[in-house]
Order: sequence, then structure tokens, then C-alpha cells
Amino acid sequence: MLKIGLITYPVEKSPAGIGVHVKRLVENILDLDRENRYYLLHYTPTDNSIYRKNEILYKHYKGFPVMFSDSWYLRNASHHFDIVHRFSPGGFLFNIKAKKVITVHDLFFYKAYPFNKSLKLYFARYLNRASLKNADALLAVSQFTKREILKTFDLDESKIHVVYNGADTVPCNSEDAKQILKSEYGIKSEYILFVSTIEPRKNLLSLFKAYELLKKKYSIKESLIVVGKRGWDYNETLDYIEKSIFRDSIILTGFVPTHHLPLFYSNASLFVYPSLMEGFGIPPIEAMQCGCPTLTSNTSSLPEVVQHLEMMFDPEDIDQIVERIIRILREPGFRKDNIRKGMENAKKFSWRKSAQQIISIYQTLGADR
Repeated sequence: MLKIGLITYPVEKSPAGIGVHVKRLVENILDLDRENRYYLLHYTPTDNSIYRKNEILYKHYKGFPVMFSDSWYLRNASHHFDIVHRFSPGGFLFNIKAKKVITVHDLFFYKAYPFNKSLKLYFARYLNRASLKNADALLAVSQFTKREILKTFDLDESKIHVVYNGADTVPCNSEDAKQILKSEYGIKSEYILFVSTIEPRKNLLSLFKAYELLKKKYSIKESLIVVGKRGWDYNETLDYIEKSIFRDSIILTGFVPTHHLPLFYSNASLFVYPSLMEGFGIPPIEAMQCGCPTLTSNTSSLPEVVQHLEMMFDPEDIDQIVERIIRILREPGFRKDNIRKGMENAKKFSWRKSAQQIISIYQTLGADR
């Protein structure tokens, strides 16, 4: 029996994105693996159901990155574990006895975008590089991310494993769903949907420009709904919205509870994801599972997720984004084909399948000990 520590603080700190990733994988790992013993390491007391067994609370040193807090705990307690899994790069600042597993979602901070030049990011790159080089196994969430890791660092390819994310949204387009959208979020008309954190790499400015062109050129009736909390460097994006002549047709919901997301996907006319770079991209799978027509960028990992050229566009080509959107809105055959292909794509991704793959990796590392 292996004793495995899972660093789960993103469940509380980042309830969207990586928090969903961690929660769903941990739930499935605990459900599937009856041979090994798991300890869930975090610093915020909570009644979340995943912590019913073997919870460990460590001290959080405020003013320091979280990786310092979990690293300091492990410096003194790693002998209790055979394996420790951190679900994001960084951490493991001190030598520990346990085998180290790190999940890598993307290497966006290493890209030469103009908004990637802060001192904080340079510091993060240094710490991330060190942690990845010292890990015993790296879990890349896509083939794209694996290629990025090999291109960026001098690492042994054999220790990099591709483990896709999953999704588990359930379609919900009842009258009750529409009433919730109306009463709680002020959504009264048909709409185009975007779901993710508001930050520069999500490329929302291109979507807004395409939306304005759609309103001017085609007089579309759909609103534009942006679901997601504010991330970093969002001021330019929000300023653009406020100055838009179509501001009244754009609704920013902020963070939405996970159980409400199917309401948005199932009732949308279209889901659009114009991100510049994604390690994987969970929202497109959620949309496809709900039978929502889906369009994404043709960059990074997204072709692995949507797979069909007609479901993608160049994220920096506004005219192409407009062309793809208007076809979905105006051509029933194109829309129906998109939905069919999307639902087939979504079947390939499962949190349970991913959890089983991770358990096998733990077993291999444990055997090496």
C-alpha cells in the first residue's frame, strides 16, 4: 500500500479552472483506488465532501506564494508519504523523501506575449523550472503541453505522461433553467456564450470586435454573455466593453457556480472560445457535452479537443471569427453538424478515465521505490 499526498488547495482557492480539475480528479481517484491510502493537503478549513477522510491542514504563510507554505510543510513531513502530487508547477522548494508528481496545464508564462513581462512572472518561471526538473513524473494535460515541456526544458521524455482533462456537464434546457437565467443573471434573450477567466490570453477583445461587426453587418439579435471572474490584466478588456456602442447587449455575470454552468451552455445559441493559448480547455468540452454549437481557436491544444477544422478559427482574424459565427446562427445544417461532431468529441474525455491513468502512474512510481 502506498501513502500518497495530494495537494488540493486549488479546490478552495480557485473554484473555477484548476479547482474543478483538482476536485473532479481527486473525487474519482478516491472512488476508484481502494489499495492505496490518500491524504489531502490544504490550508483552508472547509466542509467540502472530498475531505471526509484523511484531511491534513498545513499552515499558510500569508504574504508568501502558496508554494512556500506547502513546501515548508513537506520539508518536515515528507517522510509520511511515498508520493506527493502537486496539481500545478512550482512548489517542492526543499528536498523531500517522497516521489514528486506535478501536473502541467500549460507554459503560457514562458511565451513572448507583451503582457508576459512582469517581475513576478520571471520569478515564477525560475521556480517552476526548478520544480519540473526535479519531479519524478510530469502529467501534461495534452499532447500540445507535452511538446511545450520538451521544447522549453531539457527533460527525459519518458517521465512525461499525457493525461487529458475531463468534463461532466449534463444538458439542462428546461423552462426552469431559462427562468433561473432570467431571474438570477438578467438573461432574457438568445445569446452567444463565453466561459472562462477574464485575462489577456483568453483574447476576449477579438470576440468583442467580432460581436460588434456581427451587430453592425448582420444585425444579429443575440446578446453576448461573458461568464467568469476577473483574472489578471483585465482592465483593457473591461474598458473596451464600457466604451462599446453595444454595451447594453453584453452581460458580465462574474463567477458562476459549477452547477449553474449547464444552464448557460444548454440554452446558448453558440459557445465561442477565442483563447490564444490553452493547455487543454475544459469549457469547450462542457459546451459540447451539453449539445451547444461550439467554436474555438485553432491554436495550442484546442485542435485536440474539437478536432474538426470547421469548428475552429484563427483567433487573430476577426473576419474569420465573424464568418464562423454567422454560419452557426444562420445555417441550420452547419449548426446541426457542429452539434453532432461536438457531442462525439466530448465522449472521448472522462475524469474517471483520467483518474485511472493517474493511479497507474502512482503504482509505477511506487514499484520503483
